[in-house]
Amino acid sequence: HGGILRVWDVGCSSGEETYSVAMTILEVLESKKLQNKINVQIFATDIDENATRIAREGCYPASALLKVPRDKIARYFRPENEHFRVTKELRDMVIFSQRDLIKDPPFLRLDMIVCRNLLIYFGQRLQDRVFPFFHYALNNGGLLFLGKSESIGRFSNLFTPISKNRKIFRREFSITKEIPMRPITKRNN
Repeated sequence: HGGILRVWDVGCSSGEETYSVAMTILEVLESKKLQNKINVQIFATDIDENATRIAREGCYPASALLKVPRDKIARYFRPENEHFRVTKELRDMVIFSQRDLIKDPPFLRLDMIVCRNLLIYFGQRLQDRVFPFFHYALNNGGLLFLGKSESIGRFSNLFTPISKNRKIFRREFSITKEIPMRPITKRNN
């Protein structure tokens, strides 16, 4: 839609996964020679204000990069004292903000949602509220990435598995986007 790829990383913590997503997207776009044709917008949110502050800084100790290949470190990080800072190219792709998945409305018109290893902490009742929100937020055909121990459960009518092993699902087509129930508040959870 107009050369924009919109992604929401839910529960981004201190940003390592978000920057990994940004790197992967950049590399895929470059491999298809689309890097100058598609504007990438990644919304990365977490309920923890301190975590989003760290993520926004994009500065990590060397120990946080032990599993990152050297070529990626050379391309996407700059040494800074005893730490490594994410390049401006990656930081410019991402907007970090504090946001409560349960109480706050979802982002809309998304092409992809990354929500890995967050839903395992939610009871069934909360998960039953989250999946319709994800469906509503995604464009038709949009992708949902879950963690290894997570599943769409009873929402196979909303999402089709693309890769069961990697926990990647595609939003099912819907002519009308039905607005899901309001976010849960302390009164109705």
